[in-house]
Amino acid sequence: MSTRTAVSVFALLIGVSVLASPALGTLVTYKTGYPDPFTGATYDGTEDTILYEGAPNNNYGAHNIRFTVGASYVQGDWDRRRSPLRFDLSSLAGQYEAILSATLRIQVEDPEVDAANTLKAYRFTDANVDWVEGSSLGPAAAGESTWNYRQHPGTDNWLGTQASDYVGGLGAQIASVAFDSTLAAGDWLELEFNDPSVIDDWVTGTNAGLLLRVVDETEPDASKISFFSSDHATAALHPELVLDIAVPEPSMAVVFCGLVLAAGSLRSIARRRR
Repeated sequence: MSTRTAVSVFALLIGVSVLASPALGTLVTYKTGYPDPFTGATYDGTEDTILYEGAPNNNYGAHNIRFTVGASYVQGDWDRRRSPLRFDLSSLAGQYEAILSATLRIQVEDPEVDAANTLKAYRFTDANVDWVEGSSLGPAAAGESTWNYRQHPGTDNWLGTQASDYVGGLGAQIASVAFDSTLAAGDWLELEFNDPSVIDDWVTGTNAGLLLRVVDETEPDASKISFFSSDHATAALHPELVLDIAVPEPSMAVVFCGLVLAAGSLRSIARRRR
């Protein structure tokens, strides 16, 4: 066999070897206004709203600037705010072998922070899958989520018992991040999931999403933070879910076909040299 022939065969076999090697982790991002990482279409699958204790039957799903967590003193009362958040991950189905990590990134729009606190993300139980972002900026229309009800008007105050509303109860957050009075507008907070397998559940099962809230919701140290919502006119400010995924290895059929092609090429080269 000539040196050129040997090099050709070696190159073909190297190509097959690369095909057969498992891929490294690949980062993909779901962010409204940006291309879906798998379909290429403009992604519009983020939902967020504000649950406001001070207006317990209002819905704020149409707020095109912010969603808010924390508490503040308003008109003689201490009012809390919490925010549901969900990403449609349907395009992820069949595209990965494992979820290596998952991180929620949200950008601060307006911080009111006087003391150290912690932002926590809780995974909603499957029973809460029917929460609705809504399209109001005031009194809720029928079926929209409010502080009092998952779907207004109803009989289930979904913030009444965290043991049933959050997977694992109040002490089992899926992610958290500490902050203090140095938090500034424009900062990004990153919440890395302590159990990225939740993404598997959301892709193949029920996706009830998350609830964001701060730990300390009582005076005098409570914080109120607004984050840019997925409806903001500037797409770069939108919440994003960043996933590190392991993509599937090629099937043995692909590897076998590569070997057959390599063998056929070798025979063809040998015939030409006769």
